[in-house]
Amino acid sequence: MIDSAWPTPNNFTRTWEIKRDKEKPSAPTFTVQPICSGAIIKALTATDNVGVLSFKVYVNGTPTVNVPLTSLQAQTLTSVGVHRTFSGILVLNLTGYAGKKANITIAAVDYGGNEGPAVSTIILVPKGTWYPIVLHEGWNLVSLPLIPNNTATSSIYSLILKQGAAGVTVTYGFDNTAKSWIMNPTTMADGKGYWIYMKAYDVLIVQGLPTPEPPALPTTYHLPAGWCLAGFTETTSMEADVYLESLEPGSYFRWLYVWDAAAQSWTMVDTRPESTDLLAPGQAFWIYLYQDQDLIPPIP
Repeated sequence: MIDSAWPTPNNFTRTWEIKRDKEKPSAPTFTVQPICSGAIIKALTATDNVGVLSFKVYVNGTPTVNVPLTSLQAQTLTSVGVHRTFSGILVLNLTGYAGKKANITIAAVDYGGNEGPAVSTIILVPKGTWYPIVLHEGWNLVSLPLIPNNTATSSIYSLILKQGAAGVTVTYGFDNTAKSWIMNPTTMADGKGYWIYMKAYDVLIVQGLPTPEPPALPTTYHLPAGWCLAGFTETTSMEADVYLESLEPGSYFRWLYVWDAAAQSWTMVDTRPESTDLLAPGQAFWIYLYQDQDLIPPIP
């Protein structure tokens, strides 16, 4: 490089040596926890002389997902295709392997495109499905969008990805019949709502079964007259009037009260048929009934 200095130009010389990185990353280390139609991968790490770019995941030898390290380390719930990541944790969607064995193989990839040695583990994937619920710092009003295969609160909270049960300060359930609060209930059930106070942002993985399809009898939730704290038991959003279509017209107050955990404030959901207000998976809601009713969630 020569500048335009006068009377004598300055000559600057710099030399770069470019080499292709051929050193492969180390074999990864990780733990695997099977869940219904999935697996939770924790403590996933590998080393490399330049740096790890991503992790390639194979299931039964088939490339399934390439997870960028930036996505894996995201501090909020992040989608990588049909899979989810949060705070160094990968939740694999293994719907096609429910009830079967799955050979999970993971290899690290560096910035040079070198794929390191892979590590494999074989798991039995339980039947059912899973759904992630975001829990914000502070108060959360949630419900279980699936029928849990284990209703013990300790079991459900064990799938809070980062903090586990230690991240929960207190939980309140509500007895819709007695109209009284239940502090730190030992069990949690679908169709009910729960106040959960979180120390910090986290993600709860709920596993279990969806609303049963015919010829199985539909799940029925009894709602006594007065205020009831009910749950939304679907894994896809649905218009409020559709979800409540089993209730007799005029048997309940038009507005539902739901909690916006991100804003820590109340919002209202309109149940009129002409309204497009939605209920979302993981939401619980307050509903006022003028008479006893049975809620039978529709089959999506």
